[in-house]
Amino acid sequence: GLRGPAGSPRAARSVKPGERVAGYQVEASLGAGTMGAVFRARHVETGQIVALKALLPGADSQHRARFAREGQAMARLSHPHLLGVHGVIPSEATPLLVLEFASGGSLADRLRAGPVSPGEALEWVGALASGLAAAHAAGVLHRDLKPENVLFGDEGRPKLADFGLAKVGGEARLTATHEVLGTPLYMSPEQARGEVATSAA
Repeated sequence: GLRGPAGSPRAARSVKPGERVAGYQVEASLGAGTMGAVFRARHVETGQIVALKALLPGADSQHRARFAREGQAMARLSHPHLLGVHGVIPSEATPLLVLEFASGGSLADRLRAGPVSPGEALEWVGALASGLAAAHAAGVLHRDLKPENVLFGDEGRPKLADFGLAKVGGEARLTATHEVLGTPLYMSPEQARGEVATSAA
């Protein structure tokens, strides 16, 4: 990648609502995680509404590699209950993932609003399990299943999102052995111990 004066990878440029990036008009911030910020954006030529995930400024080479891996993992997948990826823009200044826009909020939002019915919960779990099975069949392990990473589309269909910690079968390790990745309240015992996670985890 491009190097700065100190020999480190050049930091990603920040993305802000109101600007135009790679043919998209950035309209609003949707949130940020440890690696990337997500924005609602509109394709200037077609008017299509998408979610743009941009690498955060200051990201090091490992974060850049994980960000690229997320795009590769999602591009392998096509399932009604997995968030779709429209494209990857591997810019040195601002790497971007162009994602399906899910307007219905997250499962975390819905749980904060109150309990859901057993029937609805069963329907969601079954739908997400089918998406997860499709990811496993494609050699992709999500490794960060939690309510914040379940989004709902316009039609109310739950979709598993955020493959930032995913492991793609056959790739080189980006983490050291015994390094713990995931969200403590939701990770499997294998992940908590820093062991290699499988689909069983």
